[in-house]
Amino acid sequence: MEHIQAHLDVLVGGQPAAVPANIGIDRTHGTVSPSHTHDRSGEIHSELSVKRQFSLGESFSEWQVSLSPTNSAD
Repeated sequence: MEHIQAHLDVLVGGQPAAVPANIGIDRTHGTVSPSHTHDRSGEIHSELSVKRQFSLGESFSEWQVSLSPTNSAD
């Protein structure tokens, strides 16, 4: 199992914004996305059974927040 942890700091209008807990975790269905958070620390967990590259975009997709060259939140 490949397990990578990375820290993400988010600024909105130059001010720190918390990365929510439980991004990518569906407790109702008992599923966990390969890219997820457990708490509001900003730590992103990336876990897969095979080694591959993870992107920041995957984390933002799980968060359901837009990430593009001209927009970083909706």
